[in-house]
Amino acid sequence: MKELIFSRYKTLSTLFISMCLSIFLLMVRMKLTLSFQFIFLVWNLFLAFVPFMMTLYLSSKQDLSKLQLALTFVAWLLFLPNAPYL
Repeated sequence: MKELIFSRYKTLSTLFISMCLSIFLLMVRMKLTLSFQFIFLVWNLFLAFVPFMMTLYLSSKQDLSKLQLALTFVAWLLFLPNAPYL
């Protein structure tokens, strides 16, 4: 169980660091080229992170009602098309 918890935090921290690095590199590119052409990628990264966070939320809860589970699943499905960006 302890390994699973540390594995989850390691995955989350690696994902967060890679997202921050991507945003930093985009900012450097914008500064050097004076172009805001790919600024939408920050929004796409955020939208891709939402289903991941929903999955973490669902996996941490033990006693979800059927309504809560259904609503979270529908929200997860709405954000799923952006998930491959991660």
